[in-house]
Amino acid sequence: MKFSCSLCGQQETVSTRKAHCDCGGLWKLDFQPPKFDPEKIDRDEWSMFRYREFMALDDDTSWRGVTLGEGMTPIVRLDREALLKMDYFMPTMSFKDRGAAVLIAHCQAIGADRVVQDSSGNAGNAVAAYCAKAGIACEIFVPEGTSPKKIDMIRAHGAVCTVVPGNRDHCADVSPLPTLAEGIAIGKPMRGREILEYAGKHGVRFVHVPENKILAARAALALKGIYCEHTTAANYAGYLAYCEQYGPAPDCLITMCGAGLKSDH
Repeated sequence: MKFSCSLCGQQETVSTRKAHCDCGGLWKLDFQPPKFDPEKIDRDEWSMFRYREFMALDDDTSWRGVTLGEGMTPIVRLDREALLKMDYFMPTMSFKDRGAAVLIAHCQAIGADRVVQDSSGNAGNAVAAYCAKAGIACEIFVPEGTSPKKIDMIRAHGAVCTVVPGNRDHCADVSPLPTLAEGIAIGKPMRGREILEYAGKHGVRFVHVPENKILAARAALALKGIYCEHTTAANYAGYLAYCEQYGPAPDCLITMCGAGLKSDH
């Protein structure tokens, strides 16, 4: 496996400590998983690493000292049309545990002794938790306005949590007015260009969700027994907006990516 730059194509080994290419481009992993085969699933492992034969792992040992049992979250039917992937059932109560587990397993494999990350909350909490499990020092930078409960969780894992004045971007020219959906309050996503490329390639439709629809969507989910955070409610609000514009979307799977108790502020 190698990293290749998304801009200039320069390659680096996956053991590099560079956050990005010298030209400023972000890394893309040059990895082609084998064809899926149910026989290669480790059914004795109760975590997403039961699928490790198809994952870009450095070795078959590092993940064992990192996993907290992430993945394996259920799908429940909300109504006749919508299905919910209950990813806030994971260890740190958000879907970020999936990526964090693989990331910290990689850090363990290459001998990293410290991890630094910027986050709106959930990713920082997940990275802090997995660093704690792996015995790796961790510092998380979060913007002003991050949920106090998320900050408390980060610090509880032994990580240093530094609150930075301003918004996630530090760029007034791209700042989403303050939003309740703090997890997606990013005016200029680092991989925005790649997201748009994939959207164009696969014919993805985009819908706009006004801020005032988030709390209504959250309340509607809560009345059905699903207590999610504001960013997650934005997903459901987007689904409702899509249905209004384009009609029913049968068997639509919506990720419940964060628990409600983390964003009650």
